[in-house]
Amino acid sequence: MIGSSARAPQARCDVIVVGAGWAGLTAADALVAQGLSVRVVEKSRGPGGRCATRRHGSFAFDHGAQYFTARDWQFSDQVAQWHQQGWVAPWAPRLAVLNSGAMATPDCVSNQPSSVTRWVGVPGNNAVLHHLSAGLVCNYNTAVQAISVINGGVEVILDNEVMTAAVVVVTAPPAQAAGLLGHDHPLSAALAEVDLAPCLALMLGLAADQDVGFDAAFINDHALSWLASNHSKPGRDALGWVVHAGAEWSERYLDAPLNDIATLIWTQLIERVPAFEQLNVVSRQGHRWRYSQCRKPLAEGCLADATGRVLLAGDWCAGNRVEGAWLSGRAAAQSALERLSGRRS
Repeated sequence: MIGSSARAPQARCDVIVVGAGWAGLTAADALVAQGLSVRVVEKSRGPGGRCATRRHGSFAFDHGAQYFTARDWQFSDQVAQWHQQGWVAPWAPRLAVLNSGAMATPDCVSNQPSSVTRWVGVPGNNAVLHHLSAGLVCNYNTAVQAISVINGGVEVILDNEVMTAAVVVVTAPPAQAAGLLGHDHPLSAALAEVDLAPCLALMLGLAADQDVGFDAAFINDHALSWLASNHSKPGRDALGWVVHAGAEWSERYLDAPLNDIATLIWTQLIERVPAFEQLNVVSRQGHRWRYSQCRKPLAEGCLADATGRVLLAGDWCAGNRVEGAWLSGRAAAQSALERLSGRRS
């Protein structure tokens, strides 16, 4: 949406960041470190995005991103610091790969040391984001209604407030970002080309620890794509499993009620891994990730409109994965700094 609003602004800062996931909080943290005033706006009740921790009774689940890897040297250095601070730890599960027609047996589990270090947050995958957000001004449970470019900056319209800033960094999924900017915004066409696949998830809470022969599994040629023992990860006490469905199957049942999603995934799970039918499951919850993995991620770092005032960031801008979201957030922070330096010079 380009233009000006008749509503009077009530708050002003250097940068407004929309979204408190990896890209948003990474950008906000980098900008605050440079002495800028930043406000983060997040519609959920806390930080995390797809790394949020889902709680149900006494259970807690990493129901989105399961772990992350570090390939980029800058991200590797950052992860090493987080490891020293105790915010992350390596996870070395007994990992199985279930191909078409293969049942889960001990033979499916690789006994070879992995060449990939899988990192998880401690005690949940949102641990780093909780630490980052502690040093930021974050408005949770706050939905953005629209974003407009105005003379001298941008205007972000919330339910009960209008905020203005020199720059806005939007880390919402592309379809939602397009809705906030309006179809007449120059970036809307690029956003329409970004295709994010959904993922349906099942969270299982157990009354007792029962071994099924592996801690996590990739599943090929099936409705399901992944399952993992949440309590096999460092720092987790609650007994439970997380199951993810594949993109095509998730798309088919995307709008089903959550109770039905839980039942449908459970049926697929016991068909594929019958040992799960013997587990003492006391809690079964479904979850809908409408926007999960980008089918054709970009390698841009971040996107900016011609004014340099509207920046778009997210893992879809930098090759997917948590690492991609971090790199995109850093790129957005750098673009914002360059725009603000130009304004001040």
